[in-house]
Amino acid sequence: MDEKARTERFVLYMACVVMFLGFLYLYLVTFMPIPECGQEHAKTITGFILGVTISTLISYFWGSSKGSAAHSKTIENELTGNSPTSTTATSRTVETVDLRKTETVTEPPVKPEEVKP
Repeated sequence: MDEKARTERFVLYMACVVMFLGFLYLYLVTFMPIPECGQEHAKTITGFILGVTISTLISYFWGSSKGSAAHSKTIENELTGNSPTSTTATSRTVETVDLRKTETVTEPPVKPEEVKP
């Protein structure tokens, strides 16, 4: 098994473990009695699990990462001419802009009598 397949398998197993533990915690919080002193902590942890952990895993596997990978593959196919929709590779010129160079524009100061309330 090559390194890439091993890495992908590890990520999949880790995601399964995190999802299982998250759902197990949600099940226990829902159906087990919680002492009065721990209810606020349980609410905070539940919000974290629902808001961050599960949504991050869902986004990783079915969200923006999947779309970015497909987009990168499409661009690669277009540039190499392997796309089913293109017959020849096209060359493109890309102009880069240095965002670190900024111009400072100075305006004349406003006199107090020119400012209207």
